[in-house]
Amino acid sequence: MSTSSILTNKPAPSLNIFIIKEGLSQGTYVSRNACTIIQPIPAYRDTVNPNFHWSDFHRVSWLLQDAPYLSFWPRKPSFTNPLFSRLNIDPDTIPLATHAPAHYSLPIPLIQSWARLEDALTQIVDGLLRRAKFSTRLVNRIVAPCECGYRDKHSTAHGARISAKKSRWAFLLLATLCSFSIAINTGDDELSSPVPAWVSYIHENEKIYSTYLDTLRKTFVGDFTPGSRVGAFVNGHQSTWGDYLPKFVNAGVALWVWWMEDKGNLSASPSIFHDYFPSQEDIERAKKIASLKPLRSSRNVPLFSNTTHIMNASTAFPVNNEIPEPHEDAGQLKGETFHDFMKRRADETQDMKSKETADDEWDRSLRQQNADNATDLLGNINFGYAFKVRMQS
Repeated sequence: MSTSSILTNKPAPSLNIFIIKEGLSQGTYVSRNACTIIQPIPAYRDTVNPNFHWSDFHRVSWLLQDAPYLSFWPRKPSFTNPLFSRLNIDPDTIPLATHAPAHYSLPIPLIQSWARLEDALTQIVDGLLRRAKFSTRLVNRIVAPCECGYRDKHSTAHGARISAKKSRWAFLLLATLCSFSIAINTGDDELSSPVPAWVSYIHENEKIYSTYLDTLRKTFVGDFTPGSRVGAFVNGHQSTWGDYLPKFVNAGVALWVWWMEDKGNLSASPSIFHDYFPSQEDIERAKKIASLKPLRSSRNVPLFSNTTHIMNASTAFPVNNEIPEPHEDAGQLKGETFHDFMKRRADETQDMKSKETADDEWDRSLRQQNADNATDLLGNINFGYAFKVRMQS
């Protein structure tokens, strides 16, 4: 399955409904542009985790109140284009500049080149956020590349190389924010326009050459192909980003809006309620279908249609009263449920992450990124099958 087959180019005329009946994030999920749902769904949070790992941003997470742009994180960023090729270096082997007394830094020309890119992207982001009138909203930029130390001198060569690794991730974060800023300044019919209004605005107000902006649009920053971004789960009751969700959908970002049964139709955003809250009839019909044994569909079958799809976690696997022996080297304990297994593995992974050095984190993140580039969207999360129930018209 290609990475874009999870999405349609245009929002579906009807809602796609997913019922999740187990786990920390059980409830009803509704989407207008995603034909299936990514599992396992992480525990809900509405702000950036202060103890984040860079690899966390590679996976679908919740739309954060202070950093909604993380849903635009690129699945396959390329550093071979004219603007971002300067980041395509190996921090472990690049020759360092030495300074007295016994200090190290990246080569001065490379520092200057990275600084020019950071300054230009920051200026574009600032200008676009002003154009979108974001003065009343706090957008958490998390960390800037320069704050990771690539411009500084370091007392050890190891410290200089670690700063380069962290700075490159921060550049990807800044590029993601730039993509978000472009998307919220782009009209429904402007993505393919030769000269979008935002380009003219930045050229006239920020004095950045149009040729530079055109080059930027041709990089992963300006790629809004469906499936090119990680997407997000949205808390329909609490999120205040409802007015901007059409911009996300227009930019090919997969969205799943979550509704909890015990909270009814309470929503902080009238636009989210209007666009994504299903009727009671649809919910009851979805629950009825979800109680049936789900159908197993091939991963080669296109997973988008205008029908309603149900993911029912409680019946996703056949029930067998005889507990089988786990496969050799499977890691799953005898009698351990799928959800218990995933929780135990998640706890073990979190414990391992807490003991990582910066080098360990970088190496793991590269392995994860290589895996993302080598597998499709469902394969990346190790969820072996997609199930759907097609409603009869």
